Amino acid sequence: MNHAFETENAASAERGEALLEVPSRETVRQAIKRLDPYQVHVNHYGEASARKKFATVGRGLLLTRLLERVEMDEWDIDLITILSESGVLGRIMDDEKRALGLHRKKLRLKATVAICATTRCIAMRLSPRVSAASAIQTLDMITRDKGVWADAFSSLSP
Repeated sequence: MNHAFETENAASAERGEALLEVPSRETVRQAIKRLDPYQVHVNHYGEASARKKFATVGRGLLLTRLLERVEMDEWDIDLITILSESGVLGRIMDDEKRALGLHRKKLRLKATVAICATTRCIAMRLSPRVSAASAIQTLDMITRDKGVWADAFSSLSP
């Protein structure tokens, strides 16, 4: 990798372009760790081997009723980054940003998300910290009747 960067930087220097910074060993290790295991296997052993190794076994969950299986998870999000990259932050006035706490460089929140495995209906709650209350409120959101919203958006079914 270092040789590839040296070669590219030499070519960039000849063209008068900015030189690339060589990533650290840890940065490369983390990038490799994030690679899709299926694609890595395809590159090493071919498509047929990857399909065989990663094939599903059985039929999976046989869900028939609403809320028969609800899966939940919590993780940290940087709300400022999400709003900036989506273009939403640029549409909010400065005084509104201050009122909502969006004037800071970072705003880390906990996202508590629940999904009904049958309907794939998602409920998400953002809070400053993980708590039992945020989990309970997320479950309450997923079990609440969505008819009002279905009507508001002219949904074809409840």
